[in-house]
Amino acid sequence: MPRRSNREHLEHLVEASAARTWPRPDRRRLIILFTPRSGSSWFGDLLRSTGNLGTPEEFLNQDTNSEVVRRFATRTEANYLNAVETETATPNGVFSMELIWGHIELAEPDLLGYYHDAYFVYLRRRDILAQAISLLLATETGVFHNPSGASAAPDSRQSQILVSPEKTFAAIRRWWGHLLNYECLTEVQCAIRGINPLRLYYEEITKDPVEAVNRVLDHCEIDREAAAAPTSSHSPVSGEMNAELSRIFRASQTDFIRKMEAFRPPLA
Repeated sequence: MPRRSNREHLEHLVEASAARTWPRPDRRRLIILFTPRSGSSWFGDLLRSTGNLGTPEEFLNQDTNSEVVRRFATRTEANYLNAVETETATPNGVFSMELIWGHIELAEPDLLGYYHDAYFVYLRRRDILAQAISLLLATETGVFHNPSGASAAPDSRQSQILVSPEKTFAAIRRWWGHLLNYECLTEVQCAIRGINPLRLYYEEITKDPVEAVNRVLDHCEIDREAAAAPTSSHSPVSGEMNAELSRIFRASQTDFIRKMEAFRPPLA
């Protein structure tokens, strides 16, 4: 079923008689552009824990924002965005939001233009094959996050994935193309609009999360000393299945990998 536009989504959830008007507040804004399975939820948790970088969420994710929409009673995108800026900024006046290309394309206003004066971070993953496999397993099992920090129990559906390798490989190829499309769209829009984001990678955050957060603080011109040390209870969902699929795919799909890597926007 086709997705509703954001306007249709808001109007579906809030009656006109209950709608509120929210003026746009004076905020320092941080927009985190990301691709799926790049560690955005974990990274957002790290940023939030500093107490100085807003409370980043996917506020335009229609799968998760219905409660927020009803609480703020907003029927237009501008009012909704103004409401989340007003209510979710940290005490130092910083508002932050995570945006994926799928959110942007459902918006009627020009979101990147609306936030033209924001600080931008662009979160990607260097290993796009691992990213595609993570996306496949998450969609097949329904396990997208591990906020408790506990070891994720293997889902029984994972054991079926290697039963039909060709079907699995075809799904990985589709998800790889999906990720590549998001990367290309994001790069083109940044180039057109003169956006020069701070570029971060999942692998860098995994290696040194504190340094990654410090780079965001510096990018947003916020004193490191004013921020709390970043912490998060999130942990990776990936495991042995991810590594095995990656090994088999790399060994058997060399032509596909070479072709797709040739079209990929350069890594910083």
